[in-house]
Amino acid sequence: MEQAFFYYAASGWCSIDGERTLGQAQRVPHSAKNIRINGAFSLMPEFSRAFGCKAGDNMHVEEQNSCYVFGPKSG
Repeated sequence: MEQAFFYYAASGWCSIDGERTLGQAQRVPHSAKNIRINGAFSLMPEFSRAFGCKAGDNMHVEEQNSCYVFGPKSG
């Protein structure tokens, strides 16, 4: 069930996002779709637990390297 949440949340960003040239990257203010999802989800311990990501996996970031913007750890 926990995996279903992440699949659903990512499904809105599913489309082919071609590689950007340097000029395109400088003109488009948003990150590529894969960075928006993979970057955010890899920082979530809940994602790592749901998918069994371990230290060294691409989608696992150690908690001490995570960024907390909201919640009790955001201090």
